[in-house]
Amino acid sequence: MSVEEIEKFFPYPSFRKGQREIAEAVYQAATEGGHVVVEGPSGLGKTAAVISGLAPHLADGSIRVLYLARTHRELDRVIDELRLIASKLKVSGVSVRGKREMCINSLILEASPDHRSHVELCTTAIKRGKCKFYENMFAKDELVDILLSRWTGWPVKAIEIYEQGARMGVCPYEISRLLISDSDVVAASYLYVLHPYIYRSFLRSLGGILGDFVVVIDEAHNLPDTAISVLSDSITIGTLKGAIREARIYEKRELENLAATVLRFVEGVAEPLGPDDVKPIDVDELSEEVLHSVGYSLEVIADMCKGFGEYIKQTLLMQDRPPKSHLHRLGEFLLRLWETKGLESFLHVVSKDLKGRVKVEVISLDPRDATSPIFREARATISMSGTLKPFEAYVDVVGVPRDSATFIEAPSPFPKENVLAIVVRGVTTRFSERSRSTYQQINRIVAEAANSTPCNTGVFAASYEVLEGMIRAGLRELLNKPLYVEWRGLPSKETDKILEEFKSMGSQGGAVLLSVQGGR
Repeated sequence: MSVEEIEKFFPYPSFRKGQREIAEAVYQAATEGGHVVVEGPSGLGKTAAVISGLAPHLADGSIRVLYLARTHRELDRVIDELRLIASKLKVSGVSVRGKREMCINSLILEASPDHRSHVELCTTAIKRGKCKFYENMFAKDELVDILLSRWTGWPVKAIEIYEQGARMGVCPYEISRLLISDSDVVAASYLYVLHPYIYRSFLRSLGGILGDFVVVIDEAHNLPDTAISVLSDSITIGTLKGAIREARIYEKRELENLAATVLRFVEGVAEPLGPDDVKPIDVDELSEEVLHSVGYSLEVIADMCKGFGEYIKQTLLMQDRPPKSHLHRLGEFLLRLWETKGLESFLHVVSKDLKGRVKVEVISLDPRDATSPIFREARATISMSGTLKPFEAYVDVVGVPRDSATFIEAPSPFPKENVLAIVVRGVTTRFSERSRSTYQQINRIVAEAANSTPCNTGVFAASYEVLEGMIRAGLRELLNKPLYVEWRGLPSKETDKILEEFKSMGSQGGAVLLSVQGGR
């Protein structure tokens, strides 16, 4: 493949320094199989370089691309680049969001605070015929076919599918599932390949095996933490007490005994703990106490608990009530506890946070339990980020085979004289020194910089606790321009809206965006 042939698909007038090298390495990996690991600064145009390197293979139909990222904006950027290339190459693509983000069923949304519970409730609602938006996929099949024919063969964003589905009264998630089976490029969250249950379903929707795909991992420095989060689990004392109450209501004595036994065990372990303390637990010891109290092994009674919780949720759903069950959650967690018992890559602990809240946790210690299959099964992989060095650490942590990996460190395209770095002494966010006066001092420095800047300013705190401390200490009142805040737990649609509004202020005197270093 000559440089000229790769350039034919590049969507911009010329390559920036480093982009050509990335594109050529990506093309070679897609041709022969292998793994490319790229570190390049934000603004370099890594996405454009990668897509142009894959474009010749997309043109001859020899590959499909699975583009993984952490945030919706990163996924939508892939579609933007594909649309620029579309004038030179007929290519289809779709960005995919999770079931919860694509859901327009208010009953299920209100009853499911997280992705896990939403998937369960959605599946139950569909089986019971309680989701009219899913049913409308068949009742309005002619309209759906027209919509699909309009989008097939063209790059489409998830938000466009969501908005059109909401207008038509049909399930946006199911529309996206129909699109991805024929799409050349599918952009999705890491969870779609890291979570075992989601991955199996997603692969069926893709209509292939991972070996058919070149997998691109954007912002790959986030991959290990995301994998550990997916593999880990926890429940709180509140869940255990809720399970006891629920078992009493349904007169399930053995399940009440189970929840009460686990509660006593956890409280016994937690009693001597101080704030922010952690103590390992012996799952076999817990299992013995459960067997003695309930008469069943931990594995058997946990499965019974989960099964009865499923019955409760289905019953509530048929009554048009929020289908929630503490017993289901307890059974699910105890099964995870049992499955990971004795595995060196998992830790089982009771912890107490700074506010004295107690929870039981299954903590994954090795992201490779979730990430290694990606690098083992995909046709080729591309990992890229602004911060991946040392490369050896990244490949070891996530399981990239070193003998087939190519490493690229791309230079910054921006002149050094355009960057001014200033360190301010005398301020700290050290936990022991956090106080209102400390935050007020930080706020004065931030406000001086932001008010002196005639365009947009980004402020990135060390954590959400620091962010909230700055707000409580009066940051908003010190600024003479609008303040946008990426609050903890903010829904992705709200985050997208905030960022769009913030960006629009750049030519109107500027605004301030307050977020966290590890945020979206």
